[in-house]
Amino acid sequence: MKTYLCDSFNRYKQFSRKINAKTILCNKSWWVFNDNGDKDLYIFQKDGTLIISINGRVCNFTWKYISANQSIVITSAEQSYMVIPVFVDGNILVLQVDGTNEYAFLIDENVLKKLVFKSYNDIIKYFEIKEKENEKEQQIELLNEPEEAPLGCYLTILF
Repeated sequence: MKTYLCDSFNRYKQFSRKINAKTILCNKSWWVFNDNGDKDLYIFQKDGTLIISINGRVCNFTWKYISANQSIVITSAEQSYMVIPVFVDGNILVLQVDGTNEYAFLIDENVLKKLVFKSYNDIIKYFEIKEKENEKEQQIELLNEPEEAPLGCYLTILF
């Protein structure tokens, strides 16, 4: 998995949500963004196996979600890695290598036709757009919040 050193990515973490790992990760083919032209696919299985295909060459790994710190441990025969899901939406999953500023960007292979990431800058533009959308949604929510009613204006009916 290719990772990118990102000091500026921390501001996008605000979008992250607690995830149900098996629901988010499994039953999808995750294309790992890289700028070297390789086709890296990660396929997380519900039984804890992880199939990694790099240009069609398959390696078998295992994975486990650790709820205590909301991390994922990926294990090969030689080494294990702990990654933290820091962003997830319907299109992209961002994993941070624990204790570093290194991030891997996994894109649902089914949406690759509508999202074309050719460079790291394309990824950052995606998050800038998401940030603007989030700000607009927050402004709309603030405008739509009901005004507080004076005390005694609510009627409670108990059955």
